[in-house]
Formats: sequence, structure tokens, C-alpha cells
Amino acid sequence: MHDVVIIGGGYAGCLLDSLLEGLDTLLIEEKGIGSKDVSAVTFMRIVDSDDVIRNTYDSYTLMTVDGDSEKYEFGEDVFCLVDYEKLCRSLVRSDVVEGKVIGYSSGKVELEDETIESKIIIDCSGINGESLRKKFGFKTPPIVNALRFERITSPDWVDPSTFYLIVGFANFGGWIYPLGNEFLEFGMANRFRRGDNILFPDIDKARDLFGFKRGSGLKTALYPYGFVKKVVRNGVIIFGDASGLTHPVYGMSLHYISKMATKLADVIKKTIRGKGKLGEYQVIWKETLRRASSLIAGGYSIWSLPLNTQVRLTKLQMKLKISPRSVLDQMWAFDEEFEVYAKHHPKFTDYPLTLHLKTILNRIKMMI
Repeated sequence: MHDVVIIGGGYAGCLLDSLLEGLDTLLIEEKGIGSKDVSAVTFMRIVDSDDVIRNTYDSYTLMTVDGDSEKYEFGEDVFCLVDYEKLCRSLVRSDVVEGKVIGYSSGKVELEDETIESKIIIDCSGINGESLRKKFGFKTPPIVNALRFERITSPDWVDPSTFYLIVGFANFGGWIYPLGNEFLEFGMANRFRRGDNILFPDIDKARDLFGFKRGSGLKTALYPYGFVKKVVRNGVIIFGDASGLTHPVYGMSLHYISKMATKLADVIKKTIRGKGKLGEYQVIWKETLRRASSLIAGGYSIWSLPLNTQVRLTKLQMKLKISPRSVLDQMWAFDEEFEVYAKHHPKFTDYPLTLHLKTILNRIKMMI
């Protein structure tokens, strides 16, 4: 019997595996380590190896579809675009079993041709493992993001030292990630509630809007969005995308996973050594969501507004001249407190009443 079996060889599963040194850990991945289609800009401070970095950025530019923009400069390289497969492979410590998980119960993981026993099971299988989690009794994140992105020749106006987030042509925004001076990655994301008809963004229309030429390597991907409250059940823990571990405003996930993985690994080690219980992580998770409820509720509310309102609020942020430090702190924040410093202070009436009401309701849902 293993101490820990991890299902899923994405960043969440691989990082957690790297942190469980000293335990008998097995990693199960069906399609290959780091094989999922992903577009990942993250904080450089969580990346240990320069070999996995595709490009670095010392600033961030917020844009609207009608051409307004605001650049937040940080004075040093803070963010990087990573090679996801290389990143995941660099973290793997344990043996890897290639196989499809068809189910699990307390203490057992069922593959198509064998059963693996384990004291603790960690499900990091993301959206592909949702049927497994539903069967076991876990809930799934309430939102699905539909992403479409491709590699494009970079025009002269794109600054290779900054990455861009764009508001106004998809209801979860778009992005431009420069890959040096010659190429960039351009993508968009739509978000849908469970049960809605999922449509991938119209990248042709958006490409024409920015004067991009048709690119190559077009990819689509589905990702869950929205935090799951119950993450521990009968010796099984859900982690990473499975628990909705994504920034509610910026859609970034790797640094959130990095923050929580160390806490989860500590609980797992104590549990295996008889000095703690898995339920301690549920307590940590609940308290984390409580402290982050304001940020989470605000993010949920903003992205549920009509596109023209999203654009108006983006222009308001530009007009307020919020400091780069505040933007950076908000990007990093999960349950940490952060202050918003702006040259011009907003009034309550600058924001639509629907946003205030949605935020209050979403925060109540997070707290109960």
C-alpha cells in the first residue's frame, strides 16, 4: 500500500509530488506529464528553473477593445510565460503510472487493469476527472471557461517586455503573451455556467480587430472556474483545477496552486506520520476562502456583467490611476490583505448598483 496516490500529472499533481519527499508516493497520468493545452503566465518567484521559462515580463498592460490602455511597470521582471510540459516534468519525483482511472473509493484507485491501494488519494485530474469526483460525492466548480489561442507573428506595436490582458470581446477577457520580438500568443476565454451551451470565442473577429495575421497552432481548451468548498472526503482530497484554484479576476492559477500545495503537503505528511488528520486541510481551505471572500466575490461579479459594462469599469480603473504596486498585490493575493492606492479615489456611485449587489450576494455564498 502506498502512502499517497496522486491522480493527474499537471502542475498541481507534479508540484505536490515534489513536496512529498520521504513518503511512498505514486503519480498516475493518462495522457503524459504536462500534456494538457495550457497558456500559463505566472510569477517568476514560484519558478525554480530558468529552463522552463519562455519569456519574462517587467510590466502588465490592461487594454480595452476600442484601444484604451494602461501600462503598469514594475521595474524588474516579475512575470514569466512558462513551458508547461517542461515545468511539470521538472517537478516529478515519484514513479509515474500511465493509465486511465475509472474510479476510486476510500483507500483504492481503480484503473482499467489493476487496483492500487493507498492511504491517501489526491485528485488533481482537473476537468477531465469530473465524472470521478461526482461519483465520489464532490461538487464541481460552477463555471466552465472555453479558451481558444494561437501563435501569431508579432506586429510592431506589441512590446515584448509586457503581457496584455484585454477586456471587451469575450466575457472572460483575452490576452497577448509576447514570445520575444517575433511572435506572440493571442487568446480569448468565454465563461459559462454549468448546463449552458458552451461556445469557444470567435478568434477570427478578434484577430482582425487588432490587425493580426492568421497564426498557427490553434488550440482550444476547457477549464473549470469557481472555488469548491468541500475538498476533503473519506481519505480523498481534490486539488488544483479540481477545486477551482484560479484567481477570480485575472484567471491565473499556478501561483495559487503553489501557495496551497505547501500547506496541503504539510497536512499530508503529518497525517501519514500519525501526528495529524486530513480534515485539517479542510479547515485551512475553509478559512482561506473566508479571508479571500471579498476578492473572490468581486471577481465573480465583474465577469458576470455585460461586456459594455466590463469595458466601462476597465476605463474607470485606468482613469483612477491605480498604482502598479496595488495591481501587482491584487494579482498575487489569495487570502492576503492588500491595499488599493489610486491617484484619484472612486465614489460609490462610480460603480453600477448591480455590481455592488452581485458582490454582496456572492460574498454571502462564499461565507455560508
